[in-house]
Amino acid sequence: MILGGVVAVSAALIGLPFALLLGIIAGLGEFIPYFGPVVGAVPAALAAANVSTSALLQMLMALIIIHQLEQAVLSPWILGDGVGLHPLLVVFALILGGHLFGFAGLLLAVPVAGSLRAIWRFVADGEQR
Repeated sequence: MILGGVVAVSAALIGLPFALLLGIIAGLGEFIPYFGPVVGAVPAALAAANVSTSALLQMLMALIIIHQLEQAVLSPWILGDGVGLHPLLVVFALILGGHLFGFAGLLLAVPVAGSLRAIWRFVADGEQR
């Protein structure tokens, strides 16, 4: 829902009508796997296109920046908190998992990294006793 708020503020700053509604649609679209960003971006882009070409370009740039920041910063931070990993370790695990095992590696990278960290802590605590 953070994304929806940022989209609403961006749309309002650009001067689009129904900025709050566009933000709500973008926020709800995030719950749809894979196609959510598109579902949220299309109404905002159409509303901007109805205003002007300049508004369309500004909205598209805002959407690209918002989604890139979400994927590079917010998602690893949230995933890391849920699994107990540092966000940079989440990013590293995703890159390594995707590179070595493709799509399956992306799906399994964070749970495997969290499991390896738990095993490491268990072994390290056992050696200290």
